[in-house]
This record gives sequence, structure tokens and C-alpha cells, in this order.
Amino acid sequence: MVLELGYNIDYEDEKESFEVDEADTVELVNGERMPWEQVKRDGIDYIALYYVNDKGKQLQILDAELA
Repeated sequence: MVLELGYNIDYEDEKESFEVDEADTVELVNGERMPWEQVKRDGIDYIALYYVNDKGKQLQILDAELA
């Protein structure tokens, strides 16, 4: 199995979609706050899951956008 997490958005282009406060932090879904620079570095917006068969070929099981 292969788990893939990543992002397909340009966070700077999408910044106006986030509620960034005067301290340059963003509220997360759990209520905690994260610095905007960390959001750009650590944020993910998709997940994919693959099964690898005995020939080494990846077969996609899941592909979902999280944002």
C-alpha cells in the first residue's frame, strides 16, 4: 500500500480564502492556531491510496480532495 498526501493549490494565491489574523495565524478545524508560513509548508489538500501488485504496478484505490 502507498499513501500519498499533498497539495495542489498555491497558498499565496488562495490566502484571501483563509482567515489570517493580525498575528499572521490561521485557525484550524480543531480550534488551534497555526502560523501562516507553517500552513503553507505543512498543509495538505488531497489524499490518495494505492495498492502495489506483485509486478510493482500501483493501482489507485482512493483519490480525494480534502479542501
